[in-house]
Amino acid sequence: MPNQYESMGFFDFQKRYPDDAACEQKLYSFRWPHGFECQKCGHALFYALPKRALFQCKKCKYQTSLTAGTVVITPQ
Repeated sequence: MPNQYESMGFFDFQKRYPDDAACEQKLYSFRWPHGFECQKCGHALFYALPKRALFQCKKCKYQTSLTAGTVVITPQ
């Protein structure tokens, strides 16, 4: 598996992640390597809200997505 500094060609990417589910699974493992953890209260249980592609904390009801806050764009 490539580390964060290795590049991967388009066809290699397609082989490794053939569909959206495979991509989502990998993103989930990067974002929450030890399982879901609410960024607001730290609770580990959630409801999936598939129509909105969100995860909702069972304790505080905070909603987040796999990609929320993962890319930071800095002004030039």
